[in-house]
Amino acid sequence: MHFAVTDAAFLDLMFTAKNGSPPEGLRAASERLFTAFGDLIDRSTEAGELRPQAPYRLQLLFAAVMQGIASLVTTRRISAEDADSLVDDAISLLVHD
Repeated sequence: MHFAVTDAAFLDLMFTAKNGSPPEGLRAASERLFTAFGDLIDRSTEAGELRPQAPYRLQLLFAAVMQGIASLVTTRRISAEDADSLVDDAISLLVHD
């Protein structure tokens, strides 16, 4: 979340659809992001911290929620403190009780 808020222009660039293939650096950055999400989800599911679900769908859901929260902060619709609370709430929805 910190990256998304401090480097909002780069975050926008990472998720902007362009005609043709994305530049190599942009594609690599996106792959690193989704690999990190995937690894975190896999480890948390194996540890019993996350509900067993289709990992790829959970990865996309988590990325969409984080991107949405970051967008709310960078457009100044919510504060960074509110974002922290929303991230905690989103994780709580995914974690076993």
